[in-house]
Amino acid sequence: MNDEISDNQRTEAESEIKEPASELVVPGEVLPTTVHLLPLAGRPFFPAQVMPVIMNSDPWVETVEAIGNTANHMVGLCLVKSPDADHAAPDDFYDTGSIVRMHHPGRVDGKLQFIAEGVQRFRIVRWISRNPPYLAQVEYPEAPQEATDELRAYGLAIINSIKELVPLNPLYSEELKSFLDRFSPHEPANLTDFAASMTSASPEELQEVLEIVSVKRRMEKVLVLVKKELEVAKL
Repeated sequence: MNDEISDNQRTEAESEIKEPASELVVPGEVLPTTVHLLPLAGRPFFPAQVMPVIMNSDPWVETVEAIGNTANHMVGLCLVKSPDADHAAPDDFYDTGSIVRMHHPGRVDGKLQFIAEGVQRFRIVRWISRNPPYLAQVEYPEAPQEATDELRAYGLAIINSIKELVPLNPLYSEELKSFLDRFSPHEPANLTDFAASMTSASPEELQEVLEIVSVKRRMEKVLVLVKKELEVAKL
């Protein structure tokens, strides 16, 4: 479903959404418990991301129009196990995805496109509509309280490892600039999700990260992925 997104498109999308990463969920905001779902092929979408999403128009135009008629313009993005996302059935969806705000939806040359602003990870509780437009009841798992100093140490380790990537692979330069502008060790959850999205890990590994609720366990997993990326770049 998703066409390839260039670094320039990703950077332009991030520049259009001005809310800081620490306010992905606005204080006092009530997230919807019933959401429309769209399938993703290739990679999951993380709450810390802001980027364009492009898909074929025919299967999903009704879904996008339904989302446009809601007050919050939120939609759930889920990775699917099938490589053909346009024909994904409910059983193809992973249970954990990211709810995003949809900005600037439009149609061009048979494609739907919009900017997705990640908000929060969710878990599907039950399907309300098993035919497009897909609709599901969802819940938002809360991370347990964990030692702040330990999370900050992991955050610094992730940032330092990513900094090492830049001289080895110039393709990381733009994403690193965005990374350092938006995240700090004091925002471990968002920092970790964004760092995972920068790696070339497999869809299954990235989905595993998305499904980890504990920030500490997530950071442990992502640090391994980033160091693996560093080893490959050195080769």
